Amino acid sequence: MVNLIIVVMALMLGAVAITLTVNYIPADQQVRVEVEELAGERFDKMNAGVARFLEQSRDPSTGSINLVVPRNDIRDDLTAEALFLPRPIGEGEWRVGTATYEGRDAVWVCLAPPASGWSESAAQGLLDNARKAPERARIEGSDCAAATHEPGGGYWTHWTFVEPFERVVAEWIEVAPPAAGESIQVSSSQGTHVRYPFTVAYQAELGDGASSMTATLEVSQDDVTWESVDQWMGALEADVTMTVDGQTEAADGYLRSDRAGVLEGWIPAGAALRITLESQGSAVIDFDDGLMRVQ
Repeated sequence: MVNLIIVVMALMLGAVAITLTVNYIPADQQVRVEVEELAGERFDKMNAGVARFLEQSRDPSTGSINLVVPRNDIRDDLTAEALFLPRPIGEGEWRVGTATYEGRDAVWVCLAPPASGWSESAAQGLLDNARKAPERARIEGSDCAAATHEPGGGYWTHWTFVEPFERVVAEWIEVAPPAAGESIQVSSSQGTHVRYPFTVAYQAELGDGASSMTATLEVSQDDVTWESVDQWMGALEADVTMTVDGQTEAADGYLRSDRAGVLEGWIPAGAALRITLESQGSAVIDFDDGLMRVQ
């Protein structure tokens, strides 16, 4: 009886059809995908190192980068200061240099092929990655620093333009304002931007009283001819009347008010500046410390 049951179960199991689906990825396709991903990751690391290297090479006082062009051997400079060199793709080699590209100074990062050349799968992976790079940034040629495409050349160059000068904005420096009627020279060699904040205190007699202030920042190259750079004007009118039991009477007393202002402008190198004041009634101006910075 037991043997009969075993035979029946064996027959049932044999009748069950088991279907397995295996997704097979060809080896060359897998290599192509891996190379495309690695190329993107490692070119990004190299280009980030180039950006750090250029910023570290910038003169903080002038914002300029003095780059020798052309050079084919700045990889050691790059790795000493700004980058841990990533592994190249396969048996390739990283090379870094400078050259003129599209009329501008640039740094190039090049992935050179192994002596035996790239395999077909690796070459396709590098081409796939290059298609994702910014237009005209990644060039394939027969040597590093290629400026025009040469399909199948095997040397992949990525270009980064160099901004040779970055404007450095100087900090504001406190300066005393010139005394009324006094002319001063801010800088004999550099243009400067000046700001002179102030407060005007007005007082006007109620009725038809009024007071006003006009402040002008002027500049001159010869201390004879003066030109207005900035002007501020303000006034207070106290036209006040009173009506008592239907009769209009003049108001008695004073109206007071404070108003803030600023004079500012650009002063050419070697020029003199002065502040002139014109006032009416009771108007008093009080300057705070000014600010100056080199342009």
